[in-house]
Amino acid sequence: MPAVSQALIEFANRHRVQASPGTEVIVTPRYQVTLQPDFPIAGPNSVSWIRCRPEEADQVISEARGMIAPRHLPVMWTLDPETEPPDFADHLVRHGIHPDPQGSEFAVMVLPTEATVDAPAIAGLEIRDALADALTFSRAAAEVMTGFTGSEFFPGGLSEWTVKAGSFRIATGPSADVTLQWATYYDAADQAGQSRLFGGIHVQADDFTGRTVGSTCGKDAWALAQRYYAGR
Repeated sequence: MPAVSQALIEFANRHRVQASPGTEVIVTPRYQVTLQPDFPIAGPNSVSWIRCRPEEADQVISEARGMIAPRHLPVMWTLDPETEPPDFADHLVRHGIHPDPQGSEFAVMVLPTEATVDAPAIAGLEIRDALADALTFSRAAAEVMTGFTGSEFFPGGLSEWTVKAGSFRIATGPSADVTLQWATYYDAADQAGQSRLFGGIHVQADDFTGRTVGSTCGKDAWALAQRYYAGR
């Protein structure tokens, strides 16, 4: 596995998403729910940072599901290496929640960096899954544009891009003109990540982590630029 900086490992393991436009964060003493319902394809939505006693596990699952169910949103249960109890995945299975990324509710296990995963060897195919790079850079750019312009919204409140019928260079399509619309820079950045999910290039865990890393990098880059502009 390629070397990964310890700082990035710590960030991935410790960073908690904060509430922001389009992102609702519900923090409880035993878990955190992150919902992004407003994007045309909602998500990624998650239940994470699960820290409860073994006898509370079933209650936590029922409580979180009851909170999310009325919203009719797909959700992933993110289990990090410090999830408590350690067998929380077994409790999820007993509630019908399996590691199936095609389902509307599924479990994702965040493994330690030293963990090994056995997979069938496919000639000519090598995938090193990690951050969704397109979304990481796009989200960073969205943060910089928001800082630079003073607003998260595109000029005039709406940006559009029309994909002409039959203009695809690889596949055939689209069969008719398709116009994409974004109100904010964040909307456009999020759609860049969604495209990787549709293409099967990344899974939602990559997309979600890419957003958080990109957001932090973009804000830090803009803050550094301000110091240079000010001559500090």
